[in-house]
Amino acid sequence: MNKPAKLITLGDIAELARVSRTTVSLALRNSPRISKRVRTQIQSVARKLGYRQNPLVTAHMSYVRSLHPRYTGQCIALIGNQALAQIEADTLRPLRKYLHATRARAQGLGYELELFNLAEAGMTSQRLSKILVARGITGVIFLPLDDGVGLVSLPLDPTPFAMVMIEHVFIEPRLHKVCDDQFSTIGRMIQRLLDFGYTRIGIAMSSRADDHANHYWLAGYQAFQSLSEPSHRIPHFISPEWTKEKFLGWYREWKPEAIITIDEDVVVWLREAGLRVPEDIGCATLYWKDDRSYLSGFYQNHEHIGAGAVDLVASQLYHNERGLPFEQKTMLVEAVWKVGKTLVRKTPAGTHSPLRVWTR
Repeated sequence: MNKPAKLITLGDIAELARVSRTTVSLALRNSPRISKRVRTQIQSVARKLGYRQNPLVTAHMSYVRSLHPRYTGQCIALIGNQALAQIEADTLRPLRKYLHATRARAQGLGYELELFNLAEAGMTSQRLSKILVARGITGVIFLPLDDGVGLVSLPLDPTPFAMVMIEHVFIEPRLHKVCDDQFSTIGRMIQRLLDFGYTRIGIAMSSRADDHANHYWLAGYQAFQSLSEPSHRIPHFISPEWTKEKFLGWYREWKPEAIITIDEDVVVWLREAGLRVPEDIGCATLYWKDDRSYLSGFYQNHEHIGAGAVDLVASQLYHNERGLPFEQKTMLVEAVWKVGKTLVRKTPAGTHSPLRVWTR
């Protein structure tokens, strides 16, 4: 019988490299607290000995630290273009939820979180970089900075920082990102409507909303249309001319049984035209919010998105990864269904449409 391989420990590496166990631990985590030459030497010794980190020990220590989080002395910067008081008072956008979620997760991991406002008088890219470097802040999370398409310039020198953006903030450079799984969300929405018994399904929203979602709404809808029977296909109404007259003209021409949308404009306009929602036509939102909770639809789970952004930054800090990523990582968070009053089920509960476009 073969003898089990000897477990290589930090002590074994320290003895061969003639350094302390603490130095070995720092070197294996690429810590800048020791020189690159020493890190490289110790990592070479570890590979030679066949050292492998024990995932069970790592998981256990992570669990222990979660029970008793300790302040690490480090701070993560949350960068937006509104002041703290503005974010706290703004209930129409998810920034407040992102702020609270990132702060809670950061504190749970032993970090402080501080908001920096790009719109503050006198704030420039150079000044922001200098402030963060002077404060020893190396972790950065970007909040959504506008309501439209992504920006094209990074407001600081990326070299010293581990960075993550929430939603699609920058077109370039490509940063690690956390956002709703938007393509999955519209697919799950379509499948739910099909299972409810709707067959002629339309989509109506301003083109600005689809731009903000990187056109995933349009892509998912077009994929569904290509799989549908020709008699059930309806051209999208994703238009820069987002007016009641244009929308009702599209509706009267195509007569969808259910409409996928974003805001509550569609419901208001249909009811003003004498139609009953959901009795005459169903409506569902891809972006459920507290202030329009009567709508049926998907909530984009802002709390989990915010927490995920901290996790991505903390992982980079732990592995001492700085600057622009060689390969961008995107963490997708699944949306949550919210029962509202704008859909009615036409089929018995538990039944499913024979057209399986996406799983729910």
